[in-house]
Amino acid sequence: MAIIGVIACAAGGVEQLHDELVVPLVDAGHQVPVTLTPTAFSWLSANGEADRIEAATGFPGPYTAT
Repeated sequence: MAIIGVIACAAGGVEQLHDELVVPLVDAGHQVPVTLTPTAFSWLSANGEADRIEAATGFPGPYTAT
């Protein structure tokens, strides 16, 4: 399958990144590295989603863009 890089910013809906995009892509056999803006990273870290994304993708991070 493919490597599909995802870049996400702090906007409405980013909280659903794991369930609605990352997991379906991983389940389809793709590798999905995720990069988050600093604010998106702080939002998703605060609610545990960043850890869920890291566990689902197998990639360290999600990294933050500076």
